[in-house]
Amino acid sequence: MDRPKALICGMLEHEGKALFLKRKELDGESIEMPSVFGILSADPISQLAEAFKKQTGIKADVGQVVFESRHEYEGVHIPCLVFRMNPLDGGPPEPEPSGPYSGYEWLALEDARLRNHAPKGRWLSEPIMRVE
Repeated sequence: MDRPKALICGMLEHEGKALFLKRKELDGESIEMPSVFGILSADPISQLAEAFKKQTGIKADVGQVVFESRHEYEGVHIPCLVFRMNPLDGGPPEPEPSGPYSGYEWLALEDARLRNHAPKGRWLSEPIMRVE
């Protein structure tokens, strides 16, 4: 696999809060946004749309970049881009987490920053810049 050039996250908002996926850990739960590591040999927008559907069960279009941050990957900082996700089915989103995720939670970004972070959620501990 190519070395990732960025962590690409999908932010779905509902009633002013963002969707975070939960992972069960030995010491409790941790959170992260639906995401994928972007590589140069693939289209990052398509990668994110596919990963978002697989991780949340929600089909969505990828919108504009909302936040920028950085993420540590194997000891190197790579960019983290957070894109707004727009659900295609209309109505309130009904997440159905799959794979390594045990559930979900709607959180304000400030509250999420105070929680335990899963591996792809560690960017929440870094400085975050609003883009839009």
